[in-house]
Amino acid sequence: MDFSGEKTKYTERHPMADTENSFKYLYAFGLGVMAMGHMRAITELQTHYEHILRRLQLSDHYREQIVGDVNNYLEARLTDVFRQIVRKEERYCLLLDLFQMQEMALWSEDFCRGIVENYLQVFHLSDAECDFLRTFDRAARAGDVKRAVEAYERFRKQGYEISYRTLKYFFPDFERISRFPGMTIHVGETVVLDGPVEMNGDIIVERGGSLLLYGTELHMRGGIRLQGGRIRFRDANVQVLSCSQKYFLELRDTAVVQMESTVIDCGGCCGLLLQEGGRLIINSCRLSHSKGVPMIRFAGSTATMERTNLKEGGNGLLYLEKAAKMKIVHCLFQEGSSEYGGGIYSESIGNVLISDSRFLRCQAKYLGGAVYFKYHKYGQSVEDCQAKDCKPEEQPFFHNYEETKI
Repeated sequence: MDFSGEKTKYTERHPMADTENSFKYLYAFGLGVMAMGHMRAITELQTHYEHILRRLQLSDHYREQIVGDVNNYLEARLTDVFRQIVRKEERYCLLLDLFQMQEMALWSEDFCRGIVENYLQVFHLSDAECDFLRTFDRAARAGDVKRAVEAYERFRKQGYEISYRTLKYFFPDFERISRFPGMTIHVGETVVLDGPVEMNGDIIVERGGSLLLYGTELHMRGGIRLQGGRIRFRDANVQVLSCSQKYFLELRDTAVVQMESTVIDCGGCCGLLLQEGGRLIINSCRLSHSKGVPMIRFAGSTATMERTNLKEGGNGLLYLEKAAKMKIVHCLFQEGSSEYGGGIYSESIGNVLISDSRFLRCQAKYLGGAVYFKYHKYGQSVEDCQAKDCKPEEQPFFHNYEETKI
């Protein structure tokens, strides 16, 4: 499997860069206690501390505030740090940053060691957690991938978790591919897939189970079926190598499906999504290369799609039915082909709004090269959209209610 390019993806931004500004300020303040709390530390650690702040994407306003607060409100702000940084992942990340800064200290070594020991005590970490963080930090500095992987596997066997993204950020050469023959997620269980994963079988999510694909590089032979469970994609990259069903994702009786900043390539072997109930939210995704059925077939209650690219749909890109309501904004539909509605086909009796979107090289055998509404009804409209190189060229948006309202 080729997981090349992964190092850049996981190391270009700090793992906490996507959090709220107020949280990033407290996180940066927690590090600033070491970097700016002693004159010798300022001299030795300031360059690396500024590097962390840039990757954290902390605004200049908050950077300036840290300097004043370290000098004037140290105890009060430090109390806020301990109250707000409560999740294990956040604390692990903060400590790994502190370990890196401590390693750079020479004249301020005793001061920095005291700061780290104080944090470890306040966070009440177990011996297993402390041992893992220190071992992984030393392995990262030594470039010892084998030792880092062994420490991580031992850490997981002891019942702990840390995200692959965090590990890659602190040790860019770290690599561990997880391999599964397929899995069933039962009631009350939550499975998080992150990092490189090879899945050679189906994933079944039963009612009350949850599947979270966060930052994963998933190569899959099989499909995903939800039977009342929950699924969410965020910063995922999925390559379907073969599929055991018509759609890669077959979702029934699920409440909400979310896809955010995700790339899914169906590999020309299936459709992407069949959803028969609930809500669908797709934002800033790239979805491609479906075959045999529409890329997305939605018969749920409501759906929104924003800033998303659907490309190469061998039997259309989007199919809406029953009473599905959908809002599509700032999207790009490319190279979809079908008998009716090469980009979008709707036979839904619900409201459908398509705005500020483009359709390129979409084709219909009969009508609606870009969009085809089966029913001419109030509540469905195409606004401020463009169709280029779509065929047939006449009336690319067929039965658009807004066009005939005048």
